[in-house]
Amino acid sequence: MRKMRLFLILIAVGILSGIYFLTQSKKDPENEVAQKQDLSADVAVLSAKNNEVQYKRNNSFEWPDAIIGLALSNYDSLRTGKDSSALVTFDDSSKLNMAEDTLVVILDRKRRERGAPDQILSLPNGQIHVESRGDERSIYFEVRTPAGWVRPKHGGGGLSKVKIRGQKQLLVVTLLSGTAEVATKGKTTEMNSGETKTFIAPKEVKFEEELPMGEMQEENPPISAMKVKPEFVLESPSGEELSTVDNRLLFKGYMRGDIKVFLNGKKIIATGDGSFRFYYDLEVGKNILGLQIESGNNLEHRMLKVWRKQ
Repeated sequence: MRKMRLFLILIAVGILSGIYFLTQSKKDPENEVAQKQDLSADVAVLSAKNNEVQYKRNNSFEWPDAIIGLALSNYDSLRTGKDSSALVTFDDSSKLNMAEDTLVVILDRKRRERGAPDQILSLPNGQIHVESRGDERSIYFEVRTPAGWVRPKHGGGGLSKVKIRGQKQLLVVTLLSGTAEVATKGKTTEMNSGETKTFIAPKEVKFEEELPMGEMQEENPPISAMKVKPEFVLESPSGEELSTVDNRLLFKGYMRGDIKVFLNGKKIIATGDGSFRFYYDLEVGKNILGLQIESGNNLEHRMLKVWRKQ
């Protein structure tokens, strides 16, 4: 009887030990990292860079320096500085080369009806070179600029190469290989390999990217804000690049409606009438100032370059 009781106790201890080690293995940090990696939505990686390259995550306002090997997901942003460049490789080996002073936002990856693009990119300003292999596994791109959008095509296994330059009302497309559709002024134009075309929008179209529902928006905006069309006007400084000998820069303007504005991650607080006025401290040399303007599900980026002379 005692031997039987001892035997049952040993079996119970063995079962409890097995359960303990099993739960500990599930809590192991390496296992947790592996699970997170399996669930990640990375669509591209920074393969190469030269000089100043920075990135911003979807739910962040910070622009840290990017390193080679950086994984990029939907709604992440990447920008290059002066005399800088970046090479992004997508998961199907398609390439995206970014020239200097370029901002790209990876908007969305969608499977749509036949013939529609899979990967949507936004090019608020700058120049990119998109290269796709053109086989059955290659993704289709749609590049949106303030003046219109570009859809490179790669039918029949042919390589697709296109250079796109976008800035305010101007859109310049150079098709090196393959074919492409370009839509601007409400019209769609077909382009063939070897062609370069310049498109000018009738007026400047502010770049806006559509955010995922529920991201970066107030759940219950004030009723008074809902009745006013969102508007943000920056009266000072003017222009995208300027130089000064002062150690601070005046920011002045106004905002109306359901809108939030951030300067390098810090929220701009307006007075009761919607106006704002404050000074921003400058460092000697180059200062990169990023404005982020949120209104409902829309997000707008503006980048200012200020050189402070000694």
